[in-house]
Amino acid sequence: MRASFTTLATAIALWLAPQFALAAEDVEAQLRQLRQVPELLELDARLAGIQQQIETVEDDLEAASARLGRQAQILEAAGLEPRQAGSGLSAFLSETQFSGHLAASYNYNFNGIEPSASIAGGGRNGAGNLGLTAPFHAQGNNFQLDQLWLELLKPATAESRGGWAFTLAWGESADVMNGNGAFDDDAGDFELALQTPYIHRAYVEYLADVGTGVKLRLGRFGTPVGAESFSAADNFNISRGLLWSLQPVDHSGLEISGACDNGIDWSLAVANDWSETNLDSDQGKTFVGHLGYSTETWSAQLNGVYGGNLSNTIYAYGGTAGVSGPGSDKDAVALLDLVLTYDPSERLSMWFNFDYFWSDEPDSLPGPSSLTVWGLAAGSLYAISDQTRISLRAEYVYFNDGGIVFLASEFAPDGLRTSRDASVWSITGTIHHALTEQLTLRLEGRYDRGSGQGTPDKLFVTNGTAPGDPDRFGEHDQGLALIQLIYRF
Repeated sequence: MRASFTTLATAIALWLAPQFALAAEDVEAQLRQLRQVPELLELDARLAGIQQQIETVEDDLEAASARLGRQAQILEAAGLEPRQAGSGLSAFLSETQFSGHLAASYNYNFNGIEPSASIAGGGRNGAGNLGLTAPFHAQGNNFQLDQLWLELLKPATAESRGGWAFTLAWGESADVMNGNGAFDDDAGDFELALQTPYIHRAYVEYLADVGTGVKLRLGRFGTPVGAESFSAADNFNISRGLLWSLQPVDHSGLEISGACDNGIDWSLAVANDWSETNLDSDQGKTFVGHLGYSTETWSAQLNGVYGGNLSNTIYAYGGTAGVSGPGSDKDAVALLDLVLTYDPSERLSMWFNFDYFWSDEPDSLPGPSSLTVWGLAAGSLYAISDQTRISLRAEYVYFNDGGIVFLASEFAPDGLRTSRDASVWSITGTIHHALTEQLTLRLEGRYDRGSGQGTPDKLFVTNGTAPGDPDRFGEHDQGLALIQLIYRF
């Protein structure tokens, strides 16, 4: 059987072999005929020309690459490096951190004061002699742009030891800090609002390779003092507190700072004046010190400031005696500031702030040579859900031994400015609701009440009065309502 199959297979193979051979000869003949077609001959010639051009371009590229290599060697030998187009801008954008926010609000004073009544033209509060409203919310019934905040930051690091920062603010906060807040049009003044930005930070820094790193900053930088911030987005409440009005905001000078691996950080600075000035009003300087310790859940900061003048430090709560200009380097204000923070969980954050101010003024100068002011404040923020949070702040400030100078009024019937002790306390509650990831709606209620030694305790602005009016301060207390939208980017 196997022999029969083998014979059959051999016969079939012998029959097919000539057939395949004839088919191959036919294909070869057809290919020879196609090669003689004119169009194909022309296409073949073109392909050969294109191949030759490609080879020529490759040779040119190799020659250009060789020339660039020789030029790079020459630049490197000369201490120079070739720079690619656009590399400077790309490096700037990649190294710079951009952030900011925009906050707008409506605020109402339940004393019914008109805008002209709430503007006293002195201090961050817009009303002197403890007739204060919330800082940057001095208008009694007003819509306003609170703050447009733009921040650019390139921190100094071990990999790139040079750094810088620039923070610019527009809006009511900038106007007040620049001294260009809204004025009383009825008095013939004009409104400068929103015309002048305020430079909060603008410095260059260098990270020296000493220990864990020591930073040197020159320019304008934020103060380490206080629990609240000039930045509207960094506070628990819409309005700033009583203590914040007394504290410095930023300094223009030289700062040296460092941090250790064990959680301790420190800084020392010498500046022109107490705060927010690029010029020194006298020959004296202001010295700022900071020592802090932080863990994952709590921190403690001890800050000190010495310098400035009585006339440009406690001014936020009204006029105090003391002189500015020539000779004012003989008076100064000292501040001891303690800030504690505690974050026991992701939902709860708390802070506590204690300040003690005292004056250093020779008896030969007019004014209170023994002025002391002390105050304490506490704040908390609690998240009741992922979108909604509530915050509460309570404060008390006491001015001792002539800290407050009242305007001529029933407290001083002889028409002279009279110094007296005074105190004020405040409580503020705020609701935060996140409308989107970046947009937050905030609602706030605030109550302030004050008292003065030997006075009827009428320390707050009365409706229908103007700066200098003997009846200007006719209220025991005041209530404020604020609504704010803030967008962070």
